[in-house]
Amino acid sequence: MPETLPLVFVRRIWTASKRDDPLDVLLTGVQQSKFAHAFLGDQGELIGIVAVAPSEEEGIGCVWLLPSDDIAKYRMPLLRRSVHWLKTAHETYPTLFSVVDERNERHIEWLRGLDFEFIERFPDWGCGKRPFYSFARVRHV
Repeated sequence: MPETLPLVFVRRIWTASKRDDPLDVLLTGVQQSKFAHAFLGDQGELIGIVAVAPSEEEGIGCVWLLPSDDIAKYRMPLLRRSVHWLKTAHETYPTLFSVVDERNERHIEWLRGLDFEFIERFPDWGCGKRPFYSFARVRHV
């Protein structure tokens, strides 16, 4: 992991987190996640990290996506790879859930493309006190 993070990652982590140190939040998230995948662009640049960390309840995983601004250029390849990643995650976690910043239209589009359901809106989530939506997906049997 880098000693410094791109500003776009710092902003997104700080807004969603309930802690102050974005690098610590990212490192902890990756370490706690059973499935963490980096998506790289054509030139090997990091375009996003997607992962699932265990929740306090057995069988429920907490999904997170940390996208760069370039993720829109890779929309279809990301969605195709995410379908496989999602199937693998559901083998361990029958239920996946998390929250998403309502301003992050690309993230919401990705979640809808993967058949996640949006549940509730929280008007002042995280350190950034921004509106977020909770979402979930239950494994299809």
